[in-house]
Amino acid sequence: MAAVSQLPPPRGGALQRLQDNYVARIDEHVDRLLDGYSDLLTMSKTGDRLQTERENLQLDITAARMVHAGESLLMVVNELKHIFLVNDFAARNSDLAALSEEYERQADESRAALRRLELEVGDVERELAQARRLQALAGSQPPPLMSPEPADTPHVTDSHS
Repeated sequence: MAAVSQLPPPRGGALQRLQDNYVARIDEHVDRLLDGYSDLLTMSKTGDRLQTERENLQLDITAARMVHAGESLLMVVNELKHIFLVNDFAARNSDLAALSEEYERQADESRAALRRLELEVGDVERELAQARRLQALAGSQPPPLMSPEPADTPHVTDSHS
């Protein structure tokens, strides 16, 4: 119970009420467990080995209440874990920052690759322009951009005309 009272105070009225609610629920379940345990101890201290049906029934009821309080306490702990995992903004922000850094690194690599490709395309364009100028100066025709059809390919002609 000391760990529960050492929780840092949350900001905001709604969060404070939520924390107070959880602290109250935890205190209630722990008190039930302690009461049940003390009841079991007092009932088991009877000097008579032969217990009556009433005492056996009381022991069963007390044990069942303790089990119920323990299960309820486990449900509260499960809720708190869920809330912590869902609302752990520091961890989520850290994950987002790591993802952002990774995406920035990938973007930088992509930009660098794009710059290299732009430089290569520029070099190829300059070489092509220079080759065409040289061919124009030499008086020959520049090479066609598309390759000509092979000579051994038969041309289809319309025989009906």
